[in-house]
Amino acid sequence: METPIRYLEFAVKCNGLAKQVNTVEDRTILEEMAEAWKKVAREADRNRKADSKESSGKGIWLQPAGPFSLSPSSAMAREK
Repeated sequence: METPIRYLEFAVKCNGLAKQVNTVEDRTILEEMAEAWKKVAREADRNRKADSKESSGKGIWLQPAGPFSLSPSSAMAREK
């Protein structure tokens, strides 16, 4: 099973690729994919918290973040 952190890494990768493509259409598609991965990460985090008996109400979404504020290294650091 993938973790919310892994889904965020997918979103970061999509955002990185969006910065590298040459067409507006490709950039838009990749940015939409990144947003979809972020949504999946939030849902997975909520499900993980709901399944946890010792949930303190805190997950990886402690503070709102901008769409490009995560990097693979920061996402991986949160997982540890």
